[in-house]
Amino acid sequence: MSEFKGKMEDHFEFGGIANRRRGLQLLAIFISFSSTIATTGFRTSELQFSTKYNVTVPTAFFTQISLEKCWEECTARVACRAFNYYNLYKLCELDILGNLTDVSTSEPFEENGVVYWAKQELLATIPCGSKTCSLGQRCDKDTGACEIKECGPLNVSDDIVVLGNVNKIGSWIRLGCKDDYVPSFTSVECDVGGHWTRHDLTCKRCEADWILFHTSCYRLFPEEVIYEAATSKCELVGAKLVSITSSDEYDFLQRKFSPRDRFWIGANDKEKEGLWKWETNETWSYEHFLENEPNGCTTENCLIMCITNQLTGWADVNCYRNQTYVCKKVA
Repeated sequence: MSEFKGKMEDHFEFGGIANRRRGLQLLAIFISFSSTIATTGFRTSELQFSTKYNVTVPTAFFTQISLEKCWEECTARVACRAFNYYNLYKLCELDILGNLTDVSTSEPFEENGVVYWAKQELLATIPCGSKTCSLGQRCDKDTGACEIKECGPLNVSDDIVVLGNVNKIGSWIRLGCKDDYVPSFTSVECDVGGHWTRHDLTCKRCEADWILFHTSCYRLFPEEVIYEAATSKCELVGAKLVSITSSDEYDFLQRKFSPRDRFWIGANDKEKEGLWKWETNETWSYEHFLENEPNGCTTENCLIMCITNQLTGWADVNCYRNQTYVCKKVA
């Protein structure tokens, strides 16, 4: 214990006289921790990780352990930079390569005190008996063995959302895409070697002036052209004249474009009257015609979508009519 005190002496800072406002903040912190603990049924000094949303660098914590043990757990890990110790609750909060707040530099919490300690030097390895432990390993000082207990930070691109941050061995984390990106989900595991499994999640978003819906991008072009010209102009921008194959997609277009819009959609019955086909060759499994439409017989073989204050729907019109158009492409 004397060795421990000597090593820690220059780094400890304790809270002084109770301050009501800071005391309430500490209570809120503790409630947050105890809520997580209650959820997991965690009541021992086993290592736990917070599960805050979208945190790539985890904060680990122990409960019901001593200050000395907290220090040992941090110094036994290459990945631990610092810790906070809440004396009243015997709560140890480890900073795993993150940016943990130095509470000792703030106003005092309570007379029971809070301890902040940080490593003076961050090493790539730490000595452990006759061995050296590396990132993701914990040194068992009693046996001189390096144990793999957790994975380090999860490195992902800026467009990926990390859904949780539990990084002990065997834990899984779901990954998704941020807003305005193609929604996609995958999972990664912290394997027995202390490494995250590889993922193939790639998040994409639409170009400027295009609107994302599910996995496609849409754009309304205000230029009025005939049907064939609209199909050609969509192809020039790597797209197709819009197909609408579900009620969700129909509702999306209705919401996104203002009333009194009329635009070409990519369907026609030129080959056989009444047999409508999408320019994309998708199966014709959904339709949303206005009442009494289609009604043009052989003179009206192309479709427009009408959006008014009173009603919306599709109508067949002459293919040589000039209309605005909507293009659609994969994000």
